Amino acid sequence: MPSPSTTARRRRLEYLIDRAELALRTNPGRYRRRLRLLGLLGFGVVFGTLALILALVGGTAAAVVFKPVLVLLLIKSKLAIVLLPLGWVLIRSMGVKFVAPDGLELRRAEHPALFAEIDALRLALAGPPIHRVLLSADLNAAVASVPRLGLFGAYRHTLILGLPLLLSLSPGQARAVLAHEFGHLSSNWARFNARVYRRRARWARIAEALDRAGGLAVAPLRRFFDWYAAHYWAYSFPAARANELEADAAAARLTSGATVAATLVATQLQGDLAAERFWQPLLARADQEPEPGVRPYTDLRRFFAESALDEPQFRQWLDRLLARPTDRTDTHPCLRERLDALGEAARRPGPVTDSAAQAWLGEGLDAILAGFDRRWLAAIGAAWRARHEEFQGARVALTAITAKPAADLTPIDRWNLAMFTERLAPATDPLPLYLDYQALRPDDPDAALAIGRILLERAQPAGLVHLERAAGHRPLVLDACNQAIAYLRRTGDPAAAERWRERAEAHVDLELIARQERAGLRPRDRLLPAQLSDDVRLDLQAQVRALGQFKSVWIVRKAVRVFPESPLYVMVVQLTWFAREDDAQRRLVTQLRCPGETLFVSCKGLNRRLRRQLRAQGERLL
Repeated sequence: MPSPSTTARRRRLEYLIDRAELALRTNPGRYRRRLRLLGLLGFGVVFGTLALILALVGGTAAAVVFKPVLVLLLIKSKLAIVLLPLGWVLIRSMGVKFVAPDGLELRRAEHPALFAEIDALRLALAGPPIHRVLLSADLNAAVASVPRLGLFGAYRHTLILGLPLLLSLSPGQARAVLAHEFGHLSSNWARFNARVYRRRARWARIAEALDRAGGLAVAPLRRFFDWYAAHYWAYSFPAARANELEADAAAARLTSGATVAATLVATQLQGDLAAERFWQPLLARADQEPEPGVRPYTDLRRFFAESALDEPQFRQWLDRLLARPTDRTDTHPCLRERLDALGEAARRPGPVTDSAAQAWLGEGLDAILAGFDRRWLAAIGAAWRARHEEFQGARVALTAITAKPAADLTPIDRWNLAMFTERLAPATDPLPLYLDYQALRPDDPDAALAIGRILLERAQPAGLVHLERAAGHRPLVLDACNQAIAYLRRTGDPAAAERWRERAEAHVDLELIARQERAGLRPRDRLLPAQLSDDVRLDLQAQVRALGQFKSVWIVRKAVRVFPESPLYVMVVQLTWFAREDDAQRRLVTQLRCPGETLFVSCKGLNRRLRRQLRAQGERLL
């Protein structure tokens, strides 16, 4: 029975989420009971399977003790060989590994103001103790709970505060963020959702382990958990989302609804502003500067203090934020839903004259910023220099092209002229240059993608026609679909966006089938002539001779159903008596320049049927 498509699985999950959300709205108590029962079903199947395995193996072993002749039956049936590994897979999968969070640890003695805020909010919400406080490089905040005793709990709670977040918020706004995070830990819903989260991770882990295990004995359990893990994830999704709204409500009780509303707007607004107006221009400096002579986090402090928007600008950015819908893959509701749940309008956040970072980290802030600057520079240095070298090479190439008479430009010159102009000369419109190239190469899908992208960025729907052409080329399908989906969602055409999304999902399914089909050579595969040109054949022969270690080398083509226009070559090798197989395989993979996607197979791994096809269809290179 074939697996359901990506689109079918997504629609099934969306249907289950819709049903669960309706159940939570109409009868929260019954929803929670059903979710508990659904969780117990998974434990029942796991522990029931383990009990059955122990009973079968233990009972058979006991029978052998009383009737030794049954030992032959035990060995012949391979019962222990089949069942015991299955039990081991289940036992290992039940323990979900939680990775301890990473960041700069803040000490109570060094930052008393911060810890005073933490203590006051924790006591107000009757929450559990916070064992560690870490400072991260993200514009975010979170509480991570890591079990010290595995399945038996004893959780250690870590509060993670993003340094950019503290730089972008006032102390009052940051207090609302802390209250939200503690709200996740304090309520009944929070404790309930913590169990749900761990179970979601556990069932997904078991499903993955069973998929890797393979074998007929595992097949029934694998089918069950493939269904169950997805079903539990979807049905528990509204519980996780409800916890976010309850944490907002807890923050509003401790501060005010107006403060929480302003903070929600501020966090999303400052994140978008920093990405577009700070980080993008900063990284673009690599085009001109060979070394990253910047202090990003020190400069970010000044950016947030000076990045106030006037009223028209704020309204423009706010409209963008409020237009974002809730994502089905994200347990955080969209901004509009969170504001509606609070009963508050979107409020403009005030200027950040004294940030929470300054108020809570005090005199140590400058040293902390310097440390984050050093770590960022150490991490980004190589990528910065590579971007600079690439940019300078593009500039040299553009200068050489523009020095040529227009009549002497080749199609490749015209493509590079359009591409380099778009990157290096933002004041020049690249669209006419791409259109000039397309007039010479009307079937080039890369040109269609570039033209379609530019037209949609300019709100011209004619770009969709060009994306249709680009999507006919396998490597560009997902890029073209994503460009079209983003445009159609911006312009309010969800039905058309859904059609492009289904097209992308269908392509993902085909790619998965193609990877499975091209993963190796199977006994019933059909082999075809390689159909190499004389130049390619001679080049391969020279390469193979230079490698040595091979007694004979043949090349054929494997017949594939998916993407037959992309050939899959199979190179069958027979080693000399002194060659090491692993070394020869490594040299083939790393040193041989092949005409396309190629499998390397030892002659010893072929059955009689494949050997006959190889002799009939193959070309001998050595």
